Amino acid sequence: MKWLIALVALTAAGAVFAATKVVLDNRDPVPGDTVACARRAGIAVARSPDALSVMRPDVLAGRLRTVRRWDWGRTSGVLIQGSLPRAYRVLALWSADTPSLAGDRALTRAFEHPNLFPFVAAEVPAGRELARCALRN
Repeated sequence: MKWLIALVALTAAGAVFAATKVVLDNRDPVPGDTVACARRAGIAVARSPDALSVMRPDVLAGRLRTVRRWDWGRTSGVLIQGSLPRAYRVLALWSADTPSLAGDRALTRAFEHPNLFPFVAAEVPAGRELARCALRN
């Protein structure tokens, strides 16, 4: 009987250890921390192209450009700036589970389908808050 109780206790401890390891290994704090920072700065997350309408002229003209890139491991990010100085900046994050935004030609994906990505937000007029939020990670 003692062996059975020990076996059950050992199995329970092993299950708790395995579950903890899976959760901690799959945790990606970058999107959550970035969203929290943006919210504190008063910047809303974009969920549709309408929320990014400020980008439309540059998207249609093919003038989107990346001004900064980050790679945090599981998550990567780009800071997109409008063609007019200080018009807007957009921070977009992607992971292995989403389409890549690594090339300038891929940046239209963030405009067309922002809901596919962990985080897309526009800062109008362009400031330093989104870059500051990304640099914190």
